[in-house]
Amino acid sequence: MIREQLLSPTPLELTAFLLRHTRTRDCLVQVAGLAEVTYHGRAASTADVGAYLVLLKRDSSVQIHAPKGVKPMNWQPRTDEITALVEDDRAVLLASRRSPTELVRVVFLEPHLAQALELTEEAGFTLRLRSPDAGHARPATGTHRTRAQGAGPGAPGGIRGH
Repeated sequence: MIREQLLSPTPLELTAFLLRHTRTRDCLVQVAGLAEVTYHGRAASTADVGAYLVLLKRDSSVQIHAPKGVKPMNWQPRTDEITALVEDDRAVLLASRRSPTELVRVVFLEPHLAQALELTEEAGFTLRLRSPDAGHARPATGTHRTRAQGAGPGAPGGIRGH
């Protein structure tokens, strides 16, 4: 399941790792550590320096999670291009989208963990609703095995208010 793992990578090591594993988009990539995040697109946001978990999924979506909360503080449902570079001795991740025009920029100040994970998409998903009056589970209308879809929570541009 773990394809590759780096502990406290240097900026050059993290950049090479990100380029290697985002080129094929055949694995889930996660990076945890101290970073700053900016977003420009339908809105604009800046996340101060803090501890974040960055997820790059096989479907080209990007999620950035803060230490608390279920929902990501920033995300892009799909990206057209993901690249990484070293700038001012820091690894920088750029995730861009053409329509609508959006850019998520993550500057990794102190990356602690980078992992490339091989996750299969074979599992199904079934949603069951509970009848409020009887307390019994019943299948939802149109229940079927599928994977969850959607642009995600929050305001336009994938920004969740604090």
